[in-house]
Amino acid sequence: MGRVLQVRQVGDPILTTVCEEVNIHHIDKSIIEIIEDMKETLNFTGGFGIAAPQIGVNKRIIIIQVDKDKCTYLDCEDIPTTVMINPVWRNLSEETYIEYEGCLSVPSIRGKVERYHDIEVTYYNEKGEKNN
Repeated sequence: MGRVLQVRQVGDPILTTVCEEVNIHHIDKSIIEIIEDMKETLNFTGGFGIAAPQIGVNKRIIIIQVDKDKCTYLDCEDIPTTVMINPVWRNLSEETYIEYEGCLSVPSIRGKVERYHDIEVTYYNEKGEKNN
C-alpha cells in the first residue's frame, strides 16, 4: 500500500525538469512503490490525474482515473485507474477544443487549455506491457 505524499506546487523546479524514462525491462520494487504512492496521493486529492514529478519523482510515469459522476468536463467518461509509463502521444486530427482545467500543482486555479479532439497514446503499464 502506498503513502499519501505532498503534491509539489507551481514554482518547484522538478515540475519543469525533463523526466527520465523508466527502463521497462526493469520495473522493480522501487518503481512499483512510486506507482503505489502516486495512486494513494491521487485518491487522497480527488484529482483525475497525477504525474511522478508532482510527488517529487523525476520519472516518466502518470496515472489517470476518472469517475464521470464527479466530472464536470464535456463528454466525460469513466476511466479506470490507468498507469502509463513512458507515455507518448500524437494527435489524430487538427481539430481542437478549449475547456477550463485544473491541476493539483496549481491549487484553486483553473485555466483555459486547448486540447486536440482526438489523440493516440502509447505507453507501458506497470507489468511492462505496451498499450495504445
